[in-house]
Amino acid sequence: MITATAVEISASSTTGFDDAINRGIHQACAGLRDLRKLRSTCVNDQQICLEKGHPASYRVSLQVTFVQDGEE
Repeated sequence: MITATAVEISASSTTGFDDAINRGIHQACAGLRDLRKLRSTCVNDQQICLEKGHPASYRVSLQVTFVQDGEE
């Protein structure tokens, strides 16, 4: 039996949503020794933070699912 864990994280970028998502995935994987254990990522929310009426940063809320150590 495979046991999976899901964590929710937030990440941001000044260049766009794609970069924010990539940063979030890298942040989630920082503690994993084997990136193959990462199973899925779901974007729960996207926000654009404005400064003086213009986009200043892009923020995403991600749910990242990975399998526990010793399981494939």
